[in-house]
Amino acid sequence: MEPLPNVTDINRYQVQKSQSKKIWVVLIIGGSLGLVGGLTYYWFGYLPSHIWTENAYVESDILPVNSRIMGMVKEVYVTEAQAVKKGQLLAKLDETDFALELSFKETKLKKAEADFARATRLRKYQALSTSDFELARANMLAAQADRDGTNLKILYTNVLATQDGIVAKRNIQEGQFVQPGQSLMVIVGTSPIWVKANYKETQINRMHEGQSVEIHID
Repeated sequence: MEPLPNVTDINRYQVQKSQSKKIWVVLIIGGSLGLVGGLTYYWFGYLPSHIWTENAYVESDILPVNSRIMGMVKEVYVTEAQAVKKGQLLAKLDETDFALELSFKETKLKKAEADFARATRLRKYQALSTSDFELARANMLAAQADRDGTNLKILYTNVLATQDGIVAKRNIQEGQFVQPGQSLMVIVGTSPIWVKANYKETQINRMHEGQSVEIHID
């Protein structure tokens, strides 16, 4: 048979139980006061001095990359979601036809230059009319411009990034035939980047230039 608890043990248990109840009461009251205080500050202190919205978007420049010439896509060096730098080679168009065209036009230019040199010598000795001399000069300048135009086409076979960014969409594949002005890919610029936020009309009168802003990205 177990011994009965003495009076001292019972009193000690009652005191501990009473103290425990007081602690819980203090905690509950303190928590309630803290909650009320927090809500009071939120409604009457924080909200009147802070404006917020979740109707906002991160935006940047959208940079289309278009073909400046007609040709066949020889190689594509980037993929979607790839970061690129300004001046980076994105794709290469086949330049075989332009190389043949350049060879022909350089030969044509050499003949025009030789004709103009001959016309200059004849003009020196008054053996050529002014109109014929000007015609030879015009033919040489036209041949030079024609040659330079083909060189420019060869330059345009290199498709370069016009700004730092990220390839958002790639519209071309190797072997595809493209036309001048056709969209090859789209680059989303990484500088500058801005946030477009939409606020209620009742919030705008509390906003002014120079206020600090906190932005949280999902």
